[in-house]
Amino acid sequence: VAQWYLRNKTFSFPVVASVNLMVVGSLLAVVHDKTFEWEGYLLVTSNNVLTVASQMASKSALDNGLQKECLIFYSEAAAAAVSLVLSLPNLHSVIVFVHWSRLHFVVVFVLSTLLTLLLHYSTLWVLEKNNPLTLAMSTSIQSGVMGLMVCLGLLDPTYKWSLINFVGLQMSTVASLLYVWSDHRHSQALVPTIPEISDTTGPCKSCSNQT
Repeated sequence: VAQWYLRNKTFSFPVVASVNLMVVGSLLAVVHDKTFEWEGYLLVTSNNVLTVASQMASKSALDNGLQKECLIFYSEAAAAAVSLVLSLPNLHSVIVFVHWSRLHFVVVFVLSTLLTLLLHYSTLWVLEKNNPLTLAMSTSIQSGVMGLMVCLGLLDPTYKWSLINFVGLQMSTVASLLYVWSDHRHSQALVPTIPEISDTTGPCKSCSNQT
């Protein structure tokens, strides 16, 4: 909806149908979640809305010619500034944190920072080559796989089994895969076909007849 309203982008019927199917599956999973909490779902929904807004802004900046490296720099600088402001009340505790003197903590902290930059770069690369909806659907596939593992009791032992909740989660995953397939076919249909060029290096018919 955001891409249609803000960027005047239209989608084929299979793409729209797969997105609607994913929303229906998500609603089924939410309604029959036996561990439902308003606060948790409100935070998750707010995170999703802010993520979409960030991806839309990033896509617009990339389309207007801004390089990925510059966008990463501005984004990380803004995140560092916000983090610094939020940590000011406890700045002394951050400075005297006991684990700063431990090598393995410093190594893990540096690797986490580098992996964050790598993740941010890969996200911008996907946005540059595709669109925010494709990135959101790929994230939905990952969430669906994680949800399946939770339903099997592999990650969250507190999960309470519900058949409709399980069906809703898998419906969203299947819809995400259907979107990827539909979007790929739509992209292939838009690729112009290059007409074959006849071979003119051989002898012409008149020359062949003369011989």
